[in-house]
Amino acid sequence: MNLIKKTLLLVAITFSSLIYSQETEKVEKIKIGKYNYELYNKKNIQ
Repeated sequence: MNLIKKTLLLVAITFSSLIYSQETEKVEKIKIGKYNYELYNKKNIQ
């Protein structure tokens, strides 16, 4: 049972780091009315 918990934790950490590791070039903050938005422009890698 302990091995299953460790394996699930390792998988969760791996996938969460892949999801949140975005390369951003510029962040634009826009306010429309009472709402604030942030736009993240990704770098184009060629």
